[in-house]
Amino acid sequence: MHVVSDLRTHLEGVSVEAVLRWGESEHRWQWEGDVPPDSCVRVGTVQAVVPGSEGELVLHLELTHADVKAANRYESWISPTGSPDGRIVS
Repeated sequence: MHVVSDLRTHLEGVSVEAVLRWGESEHRWQWEGDVPPDSCVRVGTVQAVVPGSEGELVLHLELTHADVKAANRYESWISPTGSPDGRIVS
């Protein structure tokens, strides 16, 4: 997980949250730290093992700071192992 900032100011106390959801389950990760001006900072890693059952997989990301808020959402689909067409859908 990286935070990229094109701002010309130092951001102190930035909070980043990642939530990965599938079915009735979810994993959460949180990181806090500073982001220097005009920089790219590695804040952490999202790693999870999801079940082989078919269904939606959603990763929601949110960055919060007193002066800045940003969010993004990525959706994918879990296909069971050995699916007839062998497709990977994202």
